[in-house]
Order: sequence, then structure tokens, then C-alpha cells
Amino acid sequence: MLVLIINAIITYGLADLAHAVSEQSHIAVKARLSLTFLPAAILFLLLALYRETAGNLLLEARSPLSGERWGQAYLTFFAGAALMVVIAIMTAPILPTDLWLAMRSILPLPVFVILWVALAARFARSAG
Repeated sequence: MLVLIINAIITYGLADLAHAVSEQSHIAVKARLSLTFLPAAILFLLLALYRETAGNLLLEARSPLSGERWGQAYLTFFAGAALMVVIAIMTAPILPTDLWLAMRSILPLPVFVILWVALAARFARSAG
């Protein structure tokens, strides 16, 4: 959740900066919105690569999961965030704007919930 909150703050800041710098065209807005989950993907990848530092920062020591499993979880969430960026980029020129915005708004919740449940099931099965 912390990564997604940081992602929202970064995305909001970049959008605010984009509005201040120039007037936004239809294409520029779609391009910027397509990259909404790029900061989250980068953060999840950094957490996976720098597992020990991440564990100290995020208080994972209290978790029953091993560092290796946290790394797997971060890589899975990186893949989910990257998939959402790729889907948004690929569908931006194809879909009408209203449908594209709806898809972009609805897609993140099911993707992260499905990944979260799949990881929980996988880790529970391998623990037993």
C-alpha cells in the first residue's frame, strides 16, 4: 500500500507540473496517464533488487515471510504495475477516450487484488 500511495503522490505532482508547464493536448494527456503506474513499477523493482534495505525500511522483520518471498512478492507487483503501463500504452490509440479512461480507472484494483490473493495462496501452500 505504501508504494501505491507514493505512486499516487508522484503521479499527482507530475500532473500538476505538466499543467503548469504547458497546455495539454489530447495525446499528451493520454501519454501522461498511460504512465501512471510507472513510478510504482520502478519502486517495486527497487524493493525487489534491494531487499535487505527494503526490509529494514519497511519493518518486514516482523513478518512471517522470508526475505526471498518478499522479493518474489515485489517482483510480482512490479510485473503487475508494468503490465498496467503496457496495457494503457497499447490501448490508448485504439480505444475511444471514455472507454480508455474507464479501463484505466478500473484495471488497477482487480490486478493488484488478484496478484495479492495469488501470492497469499502460493505462500500458504508452500508453507504447509
